[in-house]
Amino acid sequence: MADSTLLKLPLDLLTDNILPLLPPSALTRLGATNRDLHAFIEGAECEILWKRKAVDEFHFPANASGRRAGWKSLYQRLTRQSAFVWGENGNGRLGIAQGDNSLRSQLIQRGLTTPTLLELPSDAPPVSLSAGGWSFHALTTSGNLVSWGTLDGGTFVMGNAPLSDSGRTLFQPTLSPLNEQLGEIAQVEAGRKHVLLRNVLGEVWEMRSFGRAVRVEDEEGRWGVGAAKGREVVAVEAAWEHSAILTADGNAFIWWEPGPMALTTAAEAAGEANLSHPATQGVAFPFGIETVQLPAIPSPESNERITLIASGDTFIIALTSSSRLFFCDISPVPNPAQPFAPHGSEDAEDSPVRGRASRSRLEAAFLNGTRGWRLMSRFCDIEQIRSLDAFKDSPPPESTRITHVSAHYQSFSVYSVPASADPSASIVLMGKSDWSEESEPVVIPELQARARSHTPTGQLLAWGAYSSGALGLGHPQLLNTPLSAPWPPPAAARSPSSTALPPLPPQGDFRFPGFAPNREIARPSAPDKVESPMLVRFPGEGATILVGEGERKEGKFVFAITASGWHSGALAVEIAEDGEDGAATKEEEGPRIRLRQPEQASQGGEGGEVADDGGPTTGFAGMMRRGFRVGFAGRGLGRGMRGVGR
Repeated sequence: MADSTLLKLPLDLLTDNILPLLPPSALTRLGATNRDLHAFIEGAECEILWKRKAVDEFHFPANASGRRAGWKSLYQRLTRQSAFVWGENGNGRLGIAQGDNSLRSQLIQRGLTTPTLLELPSDAPPVSLSAGGWSFHALTTSGNLVSWGTLDGGTFVMGNAPLSDSGRTLFQPTLSPLNEQLGEIAQVEAGRKHVLLRNVLGEVWEMRSFGRAVRVEDEEGRWGVGAAKGREVVAVEAAWEHSAILTADGNAFIWWEPGPMALTTAAEAAGEANLSHPATQGVAFPFGIETVQLPAIPSPESNERITLIASGDTFIIALTSSSRLFFCDISPVPNPAQPFAPHGSEDAEDSPVRGRASRSRLEAAFLNGTRGWRLMSRFCDIEQIRSLDAFKDSPPPESTRITHVSAHYQSFSVYSVPASADPSASIVLMGKSDWSEESEPVVIPELQARARSHTPTGQLLAWGAYSSGALGLGHPQLLNTPLSAPWPPPAAARSPSSTALPPLPPQGDFRFPGFAPNREIARPSAPDKVESPMLVRFPGEGATILVGEGERKEGKFVFAITASGWHSGALAVEIAEDGEDGAATKEEEGPRIRLRQPEQASQGGEGGEVADDGGPTTGFAGMMRRGFRVGFAGRGLGRGMRGVGR
């Protein structure tokens, strides 16, 4: 009787005040006492409870997630998830330690072409993964930051340079030496050359090198800790060159890289010059920045506010509480003194470090109305969406509403995650930075009725430019990958040629495990582009078994994806429960990228011949580095379940 009485209480009281007090084991036992209670705890009414537990106990970035259901299953597996990376290996971005031949033998033209297991702290696994231009950054369940790669791959430095140098490379995943100063991190976002963090206190931190953490403070005190009620920061966004924050009351602010000399002066005042081990230590300090406030959205509703933002290179997309979408151009406003000069071509104020004059011109444009939010009706009005040719045979329901936005460099996507189990309400629309009111959404048929580029069954789709293996689809020279060449190849390909390799013993070449053994056949090359979305296969996955309505019995369930430059990453959990047949163990998943332990960072490598980051002391980290290459746009990989970002 007591159980029935419990369910008579208001839903909000149960999910907000009573059930959160119980540990998961107690909730399970409670559900076992009564059929109705079991259905309640396992059902849609309790999704918010398990979502909050994931956020509070594991720092899961729920504000960036498109997930509407399945929170209990994800919560139960968050201590056992795996991280994977693939793509271009330059600048240490894949975290492969120098001398790790087991992994380097897998590289094809400097790239890992299939997802490779990444070792991160076992006691605090990752809950989010963000890719920068030449780097990766992971947020762990303990609220710590783990980074690897290079923040500024266009800068040349010595292998053992101080961490304060933006060109310093971390060749292995490394716990940030500034985690204690940063506090418990709630959100991690990566731009091209910087990382933006928000901690549980609402503080905003920006890092443009691994050894400097700047606590960003608005010089006018309009947002952040200590600001007026409603101006607390609820989300941060690291774009190509700029940073952005969203406050609780729906106001957005942006800023660009501070002047390097000003940062150096502040870092020295914080004690950077007195560090005993600058190659492994850093400093954290507050820094006042002139931020630019974006204008209010034009709305007939007084209570309509911005709930999500996504930043590209020179634009920002906003989603409102009424499911409307707006576009704001933040590119440099032409200097009246140079009326014939293209944007930013001659005015030094319009450089990536936006000068005060450039910012003032943008603010003036906001005030006089020549710049501001423009309604993207073709992307959010359901009647206009239903009228698109791509949906003429199967239009989405009239109840469909856009729920998430994503942007990166010159591309953006908007999508809906339905609250119900009806997949027809899940749509994905894409566009470019040159959007105008006449622009029609790009619709890829294979992505509709799915929750973006990873499917409702947790499978990852990839397409677009090959980009050194960043699609994760393998290579024609590899066996058992989506891009594997047919084997044996047709007779026409068997004739010897100058591109053929010499014959090998029957067992193949031990240096290249997994490669096709018949080396008298000309080596097939990777395609320049994959036109249609294809499924990415993860290590340890056997043949996919489908049961019921697309439910998989085994393999990996991908819950977060990220991509930038020519490298990609994903977080996944095992679908099979512990002990079930088909559940792959880590030992079965092959080579893995190793975590660099803190003691390694302080002591360096063995024998004194290895620099602090694993690079050779006799060489240079980043020799022959290439400039940044845009490989993400159009590949179809979102940036890690992040509705506020990508």
